[in-house]
Amino acid sequence: MARILIIEDSDTSREMLKLILETKDHQVITAAGGDEGIHALRENPVDLVITDICMPGKDGVATI
Repeated sequence: MARILIIEDSDTSREMLKLILETKDHQVITAAGGDEGIHALRENPVDLVITDICMPGKDGVATI
């Protein structure tokens, strides 16, 4: 089991990825944007970050 952070501005895509990963017993944290994702990562260390590249505000490249 891995702890995974998903950073995705699309609600539908974010929830779909979360559900798929949870069915494989992964612990999933989600964020709707780059700034929220950075905050979530500081609060919850994870094994893997999956991020969208094109997002409003802080995009995926800037977040990485």
